[in-house]
Amino acid sequence: MGTLLSLHDQDRVTWMMQSRRIREWLNSPKSCTLLINGNGEGNEVFSFTTFFSAKLLEYLGHVEPIISHNFFCSLHTDSRAKSVDDATGMVKSFVCQLLLRDVSWDLSFLTQNNVQKINSDHLGTTFMLFQNLVQQLPKGTFLFWVIDGISYYESSQWRQDFLEVIVGLLGMIRGCDDVVIKLLLTCTGRSSHVKNVLEKDDVLTMTDFIDAGRQGWSERTVQKTIGPDIESLKAAALASL
Repeated sequence: MGTLLSLHDQDRVTWMMQSRRIREWLNSPKSCTLLINGNGEGNEVFSFTTFFSAKLLEYLGHVEPIISHNFFCSLHTDSRAKSVDDATGMVKSFVCQLLLRDVSWDLSFLTQNNVQKINSDHLGTTFMLFQNLVQQLPKGTFLFWVIDGISYYESSQWRQDFLEVIVGLLGMIRGCDDVVIKLLLTCTGRSSHVKNVLEKDDVLTMTDFIDAGRQGWSERTVQKTIGPDIESLKAAALASL
């Protein structure tokens, strides 16, 4: 899949894999957020940030104590996916991914009115459901949220609701002491709105010129960079349970 990218974009993926700031976010034992501004051009459905996100999720998926959720914005703003092309659809996607976990969920807090609102795509009630489910995860759980291609929503008619969800996720990160939550946001170019709700230290902007040797993509890149980091993360996740 990586070879579908230009050599220049493959080098950008390599740079991301080797980035000290990204690896700090990955290895942190505490909840944290990182926005990656790719500083590239265009809003391609499959970009170098998309490939990086997919590779990261692939490796995280092999670590059983870690839970990872994803939302690739470019796939949900296309006319082929109209049913989930708003911010409520993103939250519902996270809810569905969470409910697939082998956890004895307690849904007794939901009233009939809550259920009706969720079925009607009410954003606030759907988010309340998601927040309550996260709070039911076992203490010490490592939870990753990867949202790729945020510029699709920043420039859409759903911008305000999308920003509301991002602010809500940040609030969950600050208020949830029992679960370690890692939020990764990516943008092929530069974020125009989400950056404004984040701390400056939580934003990483790639430089215009990336020199990774023009070697192209190799699976060995992952194995040598974030591969060992994820193994360390696995040990930390197991120790916290």
